[in-house]
Amino acid sequence: CYEADRHENQKRLLNYLPMSKDLWIRLNLFRKRKNLDFYSRKCKGCPLEDVDTIQDKYFAHYDFLDENNMYMEWLFPIYGSAGLNPHTKPLSMQEADLLKNNIHSSIRVVKSYKLLLNFFGMKLVNDATGEVAREPNVWEARYCHLNTRTNNNIKITRMLKSLGQLGFERYQKRFVQHLKVEIEENGLLKNCRDSFKNYWSNYLKLGDDLKNESVFFQHAQSQSDIYRSYVRSEERYLQQNDKKLQGIYQNQKSRIDLAQLYSIEKTDEDVSTAYLKCHYNSVEEEQKARIQFLESIQKGRHRAQRSS
Repeated sequence: CYEADRHENQKRLLNYLPMSKDLWIRLNLFRKRKNLDFYSRKCKGCPLEDVDTIQDKYFAHYDFLDENNMYMEWLFPIYGSAGLNPHTKPLSMQEADLLKNNIHSSIRVVKSYKLLLNFFGMKLVNDATGEVAREPNVWEARYCHLNTRTNNNIKITRMLKSLGQLGFERYQKRFVQHLKVEIEENGLLKNCRDSFKNYWSNYLKLGDDLKNESVFFQHAQSQSDIYRSYVRSEERYLQQNDKKLQGIYQNQKSRIDLAQLYSIEKTDEDVSTAYLKCHYNSVEEEQKARIQFLESIQKGRHRAQRSS
């Protein structure tokens, strides 16, 4: 009852105030600016921390990122859906425009993308083009996780939607191109195939003449002072946390299951060829490793059959 009276009083007040269209837009934005405030560091991502702390604290914190989904709605807001976090709001078009045109907020969007790429076992090779590759230290373990935990497909779908709405359409296309190679050519991520075919592959149709992109790409192309400062801070973060990250990556290697990593629809020889092609450059090394690899994958399949 009180809430209804409050809204009614607001309506009456607005009827008496001469208000320009611009002022009306600003008033509406003020009421629905949680995403803008979050990426501007003016509010915390409840029930978590502010955006910078989330990105630094939980980078490569795989168990947390897997078990707690509250960060997804904050880091990747989308139109029309606030998700499961009761503290978040759907992204508004006004917020999206302001975020696209603010270099500091756009840099934080890129860092959010890098955090989730690492969670999937990937990395952003080129900020300007959006090229994606495997994270060499941890990709096998993270691909196993991505292939067995299908709830990650929902994360990918939300991430792709949000990137496009925040002015990073070229990132959408490059990410899906990477998945296409991994799924169709390398026989990986078999449990992502349906989502790739039904949803993600549509992003491959995006043209290269993208409009209304984030100002981030202008700064990246011109190598502005703000962009160079961002690059240095990223390098510094990796250097300062190198020992911790290497420990995490080493721990992840114990979770690799080759039978889960590669498609069971391929023969053992095909799978071993794909694997060894990624790891060895000389014929001698490849021949030595092939026998060990085939033995390990057979053991993995026997374990899978017994458990089923």
